Amino acid sequence: MDDLPSEGGWAGDEGKPGAPFFDLARAMMPLPTLLAEGKKLLRQTRTSETHSAIQDLLERTLNMEAELKDWDASLPPVWQKRTIAYVQDVPTDLMNAEAWVGPIHEYSDIHVSSMINHQRASRICCNCLIMKCLEWLSRGECEQDPQYQRARYDRLQMLDDLCYSIPFHFGWSTRSDAQTQRERLMTKNLGVHGLIWPTSIAVGYAEMPPQQGIWLRGRLRAIVKTHGFQQAMLMQQGMGF
Repeated sequence: MDDLPSEGGWAGDEGKPGAPFFDLARAMMPLPTLLAEGKKLLRQTRTSETHSAIQDLLERTLNMEAELKDWDASLPPVWQKRTIAYVQDVPTDLMNAEAWVGPIHEYSDIHVSSMINHQRASRICCNCLIMKCLEWLSRGECEQDPQYQRARYDRLQMLDDLCYSIPFHFGWSTRSDAQTQRERLMTKNLGVHGLIWPTSIAVGYAEMPPQQGIWLRGRLRAIVKTHGFQQAMLMQQGMGF
């Protein structure tokens, strides 16, 4: 396995096309504007002007979702996840379980996983907004719309992949290295810190099975309780449409 980061650092070759960090940052830039417009427009009364504005918002959100999806498809093999374990059953103690049912994924590096999870959280937001726009435009008659079905599927897939990465951020790994205990603790703290925004977004925007929601909120509580990152709960407030 190649050492990370590469010679160009985590950003790749700074300023050059194809550098993953800069490409992701650029792709994510429209998100705050789209979410703010969605929160405002979706609450307005139905007029021809509002209809046109929401149609335009839908098209821009679809473009952002496509760019984020392309970013993920362009990543080199060393950035890809691999399964290191599998949880067969839904945990009995949902609030304290370390892993959700399904595979547990490991990545080459905690920075890689953090960047990919930020992309996943952005796609959760995009697909949620796509669904809300389609619901508004169709007056709720969009369950059979292929665009709506794709958005719902992608949102759930991003949510599941985020959940499968969480144990890795809390220190689960098959790699045996020469890190000292202090270095391992620093890596774990960095990993947990990288979960704050993606996990808060997932809890705030993604509809999910009730048990999965309880488990994810338990992971947020663990971030606050164990690592003192109070912003994990503060960021969740005010989310959604």
